[in-house]
Amino acid sequence: MKYDARPQGTRELGLPKRILEHSHYSFPQHLNYRLKQAHATCATKKTSYFCDQRWKPLAAFNQTSLSAQFTLRSANEIEALPSMSRCDWPRIPEQALTPGSCSKMASLDRVKVLVLGDSGVGKSSLVHLLCQNQVLGNPSWTVGCSVDVRVHDYKEGTPEERTYYIELWDVGGSVGSASSVKSTRAVFYNSVNGIILVHDLTNKKSSQNLYRWSLEALNRDLVPTGVLVTNGDYDQEQFADNQIPLLVIGTKLDQIHETKRHEVLTRTAFLAEDFNAEEINLDCTNPRYLAAGSSNAVKISRFFDKNNPQVCPYNLYAEQLSGSAFTCPRSTNKRSWLYRILPSVSHKPFESIDQGHVTHNWDEVGPDPNQLRWKPFEIPKSSQKKVDFVSGLHTLCGAGDIRSNNGLAIHIFLCNTSMENRCFYNSDGDFLIVPQKGKLLIYTEFGKMLVQPNEICVIQRGMRFSIDVFEETRGYILEVYGVHFELPDLGPIGANGLANPRDFLIPVAWYEDRQVPGGYTVINKYQGKLFAAKQHVSPFNVVAWHGNYTPYKYNLENFMVINSVAFDHADPSIFTVLTAKSVRPGVAIADFVIFPPRWGVADKTFRPPYYHRNCMSEFMGLIKGHYEAKQGGFLPGGGSLHSAMTPHGPDADCFEKASKVKLAPERIADGTMAFMFESSLNLAVTKWGLKTSNCLDENYYKCWEPLKSHFTPNSRKPAGLN
Repeated sequence: MKYDARPQGTRELGLPKRILEHSHYSFPQHLNYRLKQAHATCATKKTSYFCDQRWKPLAAFNQTSLSAQFTLRSANEIEALPSMSRCDWPRIPEQALTPGSCSKMASLDRVKVLVLGDSGVGKSSLVHLLCQNQVLGNPSWTVGCSVDVRVHDYKEGTPEERTYYIELWDVGGSVGSASSVKSTRAVFYNSVNGIILVHDLTNKKSSQNLYRWSLEALNRDLVPTGVLVTNGDYDQEQFADNQIPLLVIGTKLDQIHETKRHEVLTRTAFLAEDFNAEEINLDCTNPRYLAAGSSNAVKISRFFDKNNPQVCPYNLYAEQLSGSAFTCPRSTNKRSWLYRILPSVSHKPFESIDQGHVTHNWDEVGPDPNQLRWKPFEIPKSSQKKVDFVSGLHTLCGAGDIRSNNGLAIHIFLCNTSMENRCFYNSDGDFLIVPQKGKLLIYTEFGKMLVQPNEICVIQRGMRFSIDVFEETRGYILEVYGVHFELPDLGPIGANGLANPRDFLIPVAWYEDRQVPGGYTVINKYQGKLFAAKQHVSPFNVVAWHGNYTPYKYNLENFMVINSVAFDHADPSIFTVLTAKSVRPGVAIADFVIFPPRWGVADKTFRPPYYHRNCMSEFMGLIKGHYEAKQGGFLPGGGSLHSAMTPHGPDADCFEKASKVKLAPERIADGTMAFMFESSLNLAVTKWGLKTSNCLDENYYKCWEPLKSHFTPNSRKPAGLN
């Protein structure tokens, strides 16, 4: 039986206008668009828990924190969430924290959380509200430190439910200038398990001082006590190896007029990003801000919970999926926690199966330096043979070595039927999928995605998925080994442009609790070979998940084009959507580049792509329409490959027209979408690509034969040309 909250399995992450179209979403007006966030979702039989937030994919995408805004429809829906959601408590042996130590939460019945901030920000009122669920009637100044205790439940919904005690240490906020003030407070900083940083939303200085408080608590304060440290002086790398979870809380929200709240909360929103922490803004004199089921209460519970409880809610299994080494810096660390009905290890042994046209043998035919072009790849007729996504995979070209995690492959998929009780996962690398004909309904362990032509999706290494199709379907795949796709650096472009992080979508949690009497087939591509194993249940039994290692999709129409507005032709790198970087700065294993509709206004300029010989390999495909440099022969569903240093450029007809046309602002590529997979590697074409496919255009070179010399040695301006 299948349970689904939203048919297409994706949630909107767009601008407020888009948000308002979904009235069941609840967003604070001050939602920070710049947060580097991960995701936590939960689907149950009756409802779907999910979090919506701005997503900043860096290093696919350098998401460094687990900060989310939960929206729940009723208070009683919260019961499953805390132990399934964000908990990033330290998982390291006890060790010196100069002078304190950081302890495992899993082994403790009592934990210590510091509450830090300037005097008068409301720390005592906050602690009282957290521990007593009541407003503090007569707050007073804290001298030294005050300790209150909160009883926290975990393993909720299980017979083994128990509690542990959280000591909230409210440290006096005097900022004095003498070093003795800091040394006196140091005695409170031993054996810390978490830190809550508190600032007054009406006091800018208290917000800026959070940097000093955080550095002092971690004994990394290299500036004299009392000297203001601002975010301009603050280096996030100082927290790159920090294992202590942080929470940022802004108080006195009631004292800000509603017309000013957006401005104030936007000003303080960067704090959560800088500290890799969640953010809560509240009024300590109003208990409803921490009412059960509210998003603030969820964040508090998530701050105190942990990833791997002894028994998960609903008796699920906790399983981590890692997309990076454990020891990668936080900014590039990629992992997600999956809470599932059965762990993915529950299967029979893998056995080798027929490879079809999937290969990693780059030596099966000799190299060919010629310009290559393929007619549209033929889709098998469903009336003749049923072919699903995996059976319809055809490797066209590639380079590198899978075993050393270095290289790429380009595949074509041609299918006419859905995957029935079959799923696929790739142990070798990430798939960037570009559908050209037909929609793809992709089931993943994280939820479902509907991906249509003119959209792309990325299914990262190790993620299981199954694809349903609705007609004869065709598309392209760029596979990269050992690296992940990420957004390109923008450099002088600035903070905005090209593919914006907010336009990437991830699935909402979805699951099926389904037995498969005949066995469910799990297919794995490992070291370029295909293997299959049987299991008795659907692999899409993940009830909830959180993390930053997910599949995602993107609509190419959302690409913000950068182009020349004066003269000359800019390089195609300005159209890069995603990149998979190599170890050499500025050089990619692969770039995904598009040529979208745009304005052409460059004056006294040959506007089509220039003639070129490139140290990179360029594979081009066409989703719809026609490519501006070649009106005929290069068709949707086909492709071309121009290898390293192989000359290429506009055909003769394009050159003649573009050289003589009267220049005026014009629309370019309307109704079309061409793309390019560009690589620093020398790509070898497979036997299927050169021979078996029967789609290679043997006459491609003829499009340049009509080119003629226009050289006029006695006149700088050739007759008949602009």
